[in-house]
Amino acid sequence: MWVAGVGARMVFYFAATHGAGPAIAAFSIAHHITGPAAWTAALVMMALADVTARLAAVYLRGRSLAATAAPVVAASVPAGAGA
Repeated sequence: MWVAGVGARMVFYFAATHGAGPAIAAFSIAHHITGPAAWTAALVMMALADVTARLAAVYLRGRSLAATAAPVVAASVPAGAGA
């Protein structure tokens, strides 16, 4: 998920600086997004959402693994049996 999130931001930056600027400007005008600060805030919020989703996934996976893990029971070994 993290790689996809970072990759998406890199693709957006590359597209914005290599010819997709007019399309992004038209999208901004059509959706009343004013100024570059709005895009900066959106990308920062996307990064925070990415981190939050990753933390939630790790937390839920950890709980799932802890619930299914079999408890370890120590076996008693009689004295002198290991020698």
